[in-house]
Amino acid sequence: MPNHEPVVSSRPSSDQHADTRELRAQLLKQLARVRGSLQKWHSAVSRRPGGAAGDIFRGQGRALALLDEHGEMPQRDMCTALGIRPQSLGETLTKLERAGYITRRISDLDHRALLVSITPAGRTVVERSEPNPLFESFNSDELEQFIGYLDRALVDIDGQLKTLDDNRASGLEAPRVTTRVRVASQRRTD
Repeated sequence: MPNHEPVVSSRPSSDQHADTRELRAQLLKQLARVRGSLQKWHSAVSRRPGGAAGDIFRGQGRALALLDEHGEMPQRDMCTALGIRPQSLGETLTKLERAGYITRRISDLDHRALLVSITPAGRTVVERSEPNPLFESFNSDELEQFIGYLDRALVDIDGQLKTLDDNRASGLEAPRVTTRVRVASQRRTD
């Protein structure tokens, strides 16, 4: 008896490639809109009472949120996790320490390392600044799936950035495309 199941090619057709390119372009446009909306939301949220430490997406607030999530950690690891210079983090931590939101102590194992901990007052600031109202229209399964997609996107973006950095370092960077703009008075008239 003959098999009447359709044969599915494992290679995408040129139509599928075009559709994928269009979908990727649409995704980038949507992400740009999401970024803009998040920036507007963030601006509105950052005007709330609590000052800089209450903004968990910037400076002092990011440092507090990191400590709230991870507990005590070396200052050097915080620099890596936050992606900022040691001097910048030092200034931020000094402000948080003066406000009573963190404590710093010398490590018992490595006397050159400073360990940073969040205080109960710092935890209170983080708890009050949690952005709970966002994404309320998603149920927990949808949120987990969305987070998974974002994690995959970040891995993809980080991989692309590494490739660009590697190419730049090895001199394989693609030439930059420049567009010539002629002023009307420079156009030839034949």
